[in-house]
Amino acid sequence: MMRTGVSFAGRALASVSALLLALSLAGCAPESTEIAGQPEKGSETVNPESSWSQPTDDFDPAVKTTELPDTFPREQFPLPAQAVIDDAGTRSESAWFVVLRAADATEAAVFWSEIVALGGFTESDASETPEGGRAATLSSAALSVVAVTIPQDEGAVLLSFDVSRTTG
Repeated sequence: MMRTGVSFAGRALASVSALLLALSLAGCAPESTEIAGQPEKGSETVNPESSWSQPTDDFDPAVKTTELPDTFPREQFPLPAQAVIDDAGTRSESAWFVVLRAADATEAAVFWSEIVALGGFTESDASETPEGGRAATLSSAALSVVAVTIPQDEGAVLLSFDVSRTTG
């Protein structure tokens, strides 16, 4: 009689162990009609530890600020005189955003060129966006800027600038 490496009793024990493990794990799975992490259907209770379902009163995406924040680095990121601020704000002590509105693509290109020239920026990583806009990184000794143009349906173009102080 030839011996195999594992006895019949060993194989049976391994099979039973695997079956018990599978059954215990199946007890942890959500029902097929449930989505893990979602409240039960018809349940109006909210997890008090989660803020996802609790709206905040201090954020309204429809409200825009058309004034640059006091801390905005105006000297290192000068705006063209005729630029119209569509939105602006502070992200942190060393980061801001400003969105300009241009009447059309020609005016947007003029604003872009003026900002690069007035701020002494070097443009890198230039690319076209899927919407037909333009994206690039603008760098100077003081700032790093992620710049994007966003064409609008009515022909206007938004110019979005995420401005950060450089470190070092």
